[in-house]
Amino acid sequence: MRLSIGLRGRAHRPSRGARGVTILEGLIAGGVFVVGIVGILNALIFAAGQNANALKAVRASAIAAQIRSSLVNIGYEQLVTAPNLLAQACSTDAEVLALAGGLETIGADATEGREAACVIDLDAIDVPAEGYTVVQPGYSEEDRRTFRRILVVFQHPRTATTDYSVGVVVSWRAAGFQKTLNEFVFIPDPDSNDTGIEV
Repeated sequence: MRLSIGLRGRAHRPSRGARGVTILEGLIAGGVFVVGIVGILNALIFAAGQNANALKAVRASAIAAQIRSSLVNIGYEQLVTAPNLLAQACSTDAEVLALAGGLETIGADATEGREAACVIDLDAIDVPAEGYTVVQPGYSEEDRRTFRRILVVFQHPRTATTDYSVGVVVSWRAAGFQKTLNEFVFIPDPDSNDTGIEV
């Protein structure tokens, strides 16, 4: 054992108390380090989750835009004249109605001759088949597993009752919550604009 010699020549050992303080400081520093690492990992996990949700929101926006453009391209006659998309049975399923983003509450107005909104489960009918137009060709199975597509069709309240507005609702799950993105498209009756031309 190493001994130290004082000014008066007396030998003494290093203080046990000083050695204990050094160990305690090390434990405290280690604890602070562990807490910091855990905080950083939690921040990275949260950021990764937020990034994944943002990517889903961007994809949902693209899906809604594709559906909206497709409805415009399909045109009023193919949408309304049987066999057509709007002639599909309106859903009364509670799960489907819950995915309509609140648009299912658009009700009938007898004074304006407006019917109640029709909620259509696009995922159930937009499959390759004869009898109606496929709204979104090439819709991937991965998107089908991730997103739900709902159409809410209602007669436009400020124009002739033969004009339609369609709410496109795309939803997905994120962190245990249902997220929705809404877009709207106006489908006018070509006979109501005095030109006979679809716009």
